[in-house]
Amino acid sequence: MHRALTVALTAAALIIVPAESSGAPMDPGAGGVSADAPAATATPEGSSELVAAIAARRVLLAGPRPQTLTFTVPGSGTAAVVVELYRSGAVAPVERWELRDVARGEEQRLRWDGGAEDGRGEKDGRYRFRIGVDGAAPAPVAESFEYLRAYFPVRGPHVYGDGPGAGRGHQGQDILADCGTPLLAARGGTVERAGYDGGGGNYVVIDVVGSPSDMVYMHLQQPSPLKVGDDVHTGQRIGDVGTTGRSTACHLHFELWSGPGYFTGGRPIDPSRQLRLWDEQSGGNRDVTAAKRR
Repeated sequence: MHRALTVALTAAALIIVPAESSGAPMDPGAGGVSADAPAATATPEGSSELVAAIAARRVLLAGPRPQTLTFTVPGSGTAAVVVELYRSGAVAPVERWELRDVARGEEQRLRWDGGAEDGRGEKDGRYRFRIGVDGAAPAPVAESFEYLRAYFPVRGPHVYGDGPGAGRGHQGQDILADCGTPLLAARGGTVERAGYDGGGGNYVVIDVVGSPSDMVYMHLQQPSPLKVGDDVHTGQRIGDVGTTGRSTACHLHFELWSGPGYFTGGRPIDPSRQLRLWDEQSGGNRDVTAAKRR
């Protein structure tokens, strides 16, 4: 998606950028994925160079917060600034902002949500901002960051179990993990159903943002704290792995349904390929290796 926008930014005397730990990809105690953010970059007084920084090294579609670029154009007066965002390997920007009357010497900020307004989002990959001032060709600034449209839901050592068709009525993919392992929403959306079922145990159905698809999480250890109608962001904690309902081991049973949704005219889709891709992208392969050693 390539959009040309004209925006007048307001000056910010102080931009507070989240500076959570960049070690683990999520913090169960905090309820989901961390910002994975570097410390904010201060602007040296009297600097003659453009200073820029990003708020997070990883951004999720429909995630807890968008990417924020902060920058300061040196000098006095105002400037015309062009900001472009490129995906690694792309020849054209995925976004372009034309900013007029930008105050020099004052910190500015610009946010990018990955296309969350339409639910589809840009392609997974690494992205980097470029900035051009007063007609100069935009040049790379700050560091690159990772952008993902989905996040692997099981956040601990795990192995794959039965998939669709493994038994009567088995319409999803099983992921075995210790009971109590945190479960995160693979994609953000709205809670469509939540409760207890004799087969699925404690379960949650999330209507994926901007899509007719539903994602279903079953056998949760305890009833999910989420209620029907709650908005959920990608990477938000929705419960823990359990063995409630018709189950013989601790595991997540995950289903993906086409529109119009879960038992409302949709049909189950084999989610195995997507799960393994999300697993690899969000660091889950380390967990798989650990599980195989047990």
